[in-house]
Amino acid sequence: HARGPNVRCSSTHMADRILIIDDDDSLRESLQLVLSAEGYEVVGAPGAEEALRAAERSPFEVVLCDIRMPGVDGMELLPQLVRRLPGTTVIMMSAYGTVDLALEAMKAGAYDFISKPFQEEEVLARVRTHLKLRNMQLHLEQRTAELRKLSRAVEQSPSIVVITDRSGLIEYVNPKFSEVTGYRPEEVRGRNPRFLKSGETSPEEYSRLWETLEAL
Repeated sequence: HARGPNVRCSSTHMADRILIIDDDDSLRESLQLVLSAEGYEVVGAPGAEEALRAAERSPFEVVLCDIRMPGVDGMELLPQLVRRLPGTTVIMMSAYGTVDLALEAMKAGAYDFISKPFQEEEVLARVRTHLKLRNMQLHLEQRTAELRKLSRAVEQSPSIVVITDRSGLIEYVNPKFSEVTGYRPEEVRGRNPRFLKSGETSPEEYSRLWETLEAL
């Protein structure tokens, strides 16, 4: 099952792409087998040139990069990877792992540091964890962007918008509310909207309204 230095292993259900940069063919190919078996698409590179070419062709979610390679210093390669693959999780690997080296890698943009020799299951667990964190971060960013859009829509709405808590006390009113009622947000926050009752709505209709609100 030997593979060349730049091999892509794919699965029909894979979603995340991983780049392994290591001059040790045996270790690189072994990691490729383990990670591709989990459904990841894996690209192997024995050095900086191959890695940077792969990064130019397409993005990766995770990069595993050795620090000590012939003619290549992984710490010098790291900033280039960070620039070319923004948002990608870079995990540095080294047989000369020390606390100082790990801290240096983190300061340079790495997300994690793995000391060699390691168990393949350890690498797999780290990859899973970082992918989960990355996906959670992306989801959070997406939700935040959606909430910003919603907030802008509410702020600019030509209709009155009032948001209450579960007990029916006002938490938020939009600018249109203040324009129509003359009440500033700080004047109504924490109050029950009933204080605005004009007398034009029947008690029965108000009762149905609050039953609906309390059921949400």
